[in-house]
Amino acid sequence: METPKAFITPKNEKARLKALYEYDILNTVTEDEYDRIAKIAAEIFDVPVTFISLLDENNQWNKASHGFDMQIIPREIAFCNHTILNPNDVLIVPDLRKDERFANNPLVANAPNVVFYAGAPLTTVKGHVLGSLCLLDAKEKVMTETQIDAFKALSREIMAKLELRKKIKDLQNVERQLKKANLQLKGFARLVSHDIKTPVVSIAMLAGILSNKFKNTDIATHESVSLIKESTRELLSFIDEMLQQAEDGGLHKKIARSSCSRSILESVVKLTATDANVTIELEGEFPIIGIDKSSMQQIFQNIISNAVKYTDKDNTKIKITSQSDDTYHYFSISDNGMGIPKNQINNIFKFGSTMSKIDKYGNKGTGFGLARVKNIIEGHNGHITVKSKLNSGTTFTVALQKG
Repeated sequence: METPKAFITPKNEKARLKALYEYDILNTVTEDEYDRIAKIAAEIFDVPVTFISLLDENNQWNKASHGFDMQIIPREIAFCNHTILNPNDVLIVPDLRKDERFANNPLVANAPNVVFYAGAPLTTVKGHVLGSLCLLDAKEKVMTETQIDAFKALSREIMAKLELRKKIKDLQNVERQLKKANLQLKGFARLVSHDIKTPVVSIAMLAGILSNKFKNTDIATHESVSLIKESTRELLSFIDEMLQQAEDGGLHKKIARSSCSRSILESVVKLTATDANVTIELEGEFPIIGIDKSSMQQIFQNIISNAVKYTDKDNTKIKITSQSDDTYHYFSISDNGMGIPKNQINNIFKFGSTMSKIDKYGNKGTGFGLARVKNIIEGHNGHITVKSKLNSGTTFTVALQKG
């Protein structure tokens, strides 16, 4: 008697094998939850042998078994190789000796002289059969409809466990990648903060010297240098805040800090409205909000500086208002600038989107400012909207959740 050398494969064999390896379960150690299912199946269906099989390119590998010692079976003699050909139906052979597909199989013709076989496919949601739940007996058997339904349900339970196992491993991989990325972010933040802070500190020191030098001789120069000094101090504070965010995981999460929105706005306005042709008006009750100063600065700085840079008017007018309801604090920043074309409004918050605009200083934006603003706001459970009319101006409304 000659053992068959060839075996039939499913039409989607390549995709099936890819799916199988994604579960990362082949040749893994035994696990009690699968062994218990194999034992339960033996008791429910009154058979001496059960196993949970997975089929790779050449072999059937048994993840769990009851009453069966062979962990690896060549696919050319594996009963389950026939089960995986149909992802939707169980394969039941009451007497293998009477089926031409199995009559000469060494597992039938020789010890252990298997007579009865039933296999329920372990099918993924995409229709790939990884293996099967198998029942074996040394005598002929017939399964009732109730038993067949229970058999299918048990195979689905196994597949659910395999799916959960895969999701857990995927989450663990993501967690490891996030930890690695976070370590890289912290290292990068430390490097950048050092490389940026060193020249900024030098500028601050020089500005201090020049401020004292011109204090009593040239008032206009003294005021300009004082503004440089204040700007560098704000920049150093901003760098420290960004470094702290990196140490916290690089996320714009709510933390136990409060910021005075008016004082932040006044600081941003002072540093932004340096041109005599720029007028910025604040109106309303500006609240204390539970967001760190750095995040608030980035939000207001980006929106207000864009209003100053992207204008076609000789005199830039910006109005900032604040109001609140039971859920949100709202900040509206309106300008009288060139406006945004209607067909481009949905793109301004996308990373890298610049709309090919050149500001009044001849510079082209990076396309990251407003995208970062949106990211920060949504990270604090808020949202941002924009209304604009060509040649009339634009209004950004920032809604930040209370509490």
